[in-house]
Amino acid sequence: TAVFLGPRSLEYTSLHGPLAFFPALPYLQDESMLPARKCAMVFPASVQKLIRALLVFGAALALPALASVEEIVGFKRYSDTFSSAGQPTAEQIPAIKAAGFERIIYLAFSDNPGALPDEDRLAFAQGLGFAHLAVDFANPTVADFRAFAGLMAARPEAPTLVHCQVNYRASAFSALYRIIHLGVPAEEAFAAMGTVWDPQDHPQWIDFIRAVLADAGRLDACGPCERAAQES
Repeated sequence: TAVFLGPRSLEYTSLHGPLAFFPALPYLQDESMLPARKCAMVFPASVQKLIRALLVFGAALALPALASVEEIVGFKRYSDTFSSAGQPTAEQIPAIKAAGFERIIYLAFSDNPGALPDEDRLAFAQGLGFAHLAVDFANPTVADFRAFAGLMAARPEAPTLVHCQVNYRASAFSALYRIIHLGVPAEEAFAAMGTVWDPQDHPQWIDFIRAVLADAGRLDACGPCERAAQES
């Protein structure tokens, strides 16, 4: 197969065979009109190797850089199978699959600014599982967390990315799940959440954290609750 450099310019044969250049002809319009191969000028092997390298380099420059999960806003990795983040872009959905994740759990509203209304279809197109649990930032509830824990427990071994818009909801739910269901020390879990945000400025979230831990019989683990009480 011939590859065209442009109308009335030089043409060359497939990179899998010897590189042969033909003189430009005014009437040359398609591959079927290429002059016979015996008329071509075949370059020495060393020159062919150099041309191939230049063509490969040029093609690499032309390809867009692949997205990375680490570029998702607020991305936080807790283990090989559990991470949280803010809202990924449509271009970052394939990167989630490439990073080894098997499912996405979305904890915000699909009409939030920057949200992807068709994120479920984008995820399915990549072979990713997708679950949507809308959590009202102004009023998170124990029922929300129970529903989230049920989703996580359905496939506990599946590498999962939990996300919202900026990783506030997701990091809080992740911290609570790690404490209650994965046995991670509260100090470690809340410290990881603290690298994303501090819920002290949002009293409803302190109340939510306290309520979830109390529901699980782990109120002793509520470090943020104690700090909020001391600062009040």
